[in-house]
Amino acid sequence: MDLNNNQIEQIPEEVGRMSSLQQLYLRHNRLAHLPLLPDCTSIKELHVGNNRISEITAGHLEHLTSVSVLDLRDNKVKELPEKIILLQELNRLDLSNNDLSTLPFKLGTLPLLKSLVLEGNPMRGIRRDIVRRGTVGLMKYLRDRIQEEPTETPNDTGAGDEIQSGIIGSTTTLSVKTLDYSQKKASSVPIDLWEPAQTNEVTVVNFSKNALTEVPEK
Repeated sequence: MDLNNNQIEQIPEEVGRMSSLQQLYLRHNRLAHLPLLPDCTSIKELHVGNNRISEITAGHLEHLTSVSVLDLRDNKVKELPEKIILLQELNRLDLSNNDLSTLPFKLGTLPLLKSLVLEGNPMRGIRRDIVRRGTVGLMKYLRDRIQEEPTETPNDTGAGDEIQSGIIGSTTTLSVKTLDYSQKKASSVPIDLWEPAQTNEVTVVNFSKNALTEVPEK
C-alpha cells in the first residue's frame, strides 16, 4: 500500500487489520507516531520517513515482529527503546536524520540486522569513530557494552552489598567474599572499601580494567 506524499496524521484502524499487508509506504506525511498495526502479521516493510515521529513506544513495536525493513529517516526520534529487540526479523533499520544521542546496547543482539543507518544524528553517547565503523563494527560495540555492564553476584542468602566508591557514578559490588572494583577507570582504590572487605573476609578481588599504576598496599 502506497500512501506517500499526503497529509496523513493518523492511519485508519482498518489498515491495521489488513492481515495480508506486506508493504506500507507512508513517507512525507504528518505522522507523530508509528502506525498501530495489530493484525498486520505479514508486514515485511514499513516506510515512515519524512514525518514528525518523535517517540517510538513498545506498544507499536510489539506488532511489528515480522518487519524486515523499517525506514524512520528524517523524523524527530530522540530515543530508541530497548523493545526494538522484538523485531527479530529486522534486516535494515534507517534512523538517519533524527535526534538520537545514543542507542540501546541490546540493539546489537538482533540476529539478522545487516544495515543500520545513523547519519545525521547527534550521537553524543557514542563516539563518531565508532559510528563510522559501519553496521558490523557498531553492532559489535553494542554487544560488547552489554558484556561490560556490571552485574551483582548473588550470595547464598540472595543478598549482595553495594558500596558507593566515593567516585561519581561508580558502584562496587561486594558479595560471596568477592570485591569487584573493575572497569572504573580509577587510578587508585578508595580506602573506604577495605574495611567492609576485611569484615566479609573477602578472598577474591577484581581490580581489572582500571588505570592503576601499582598494586594497592592493602
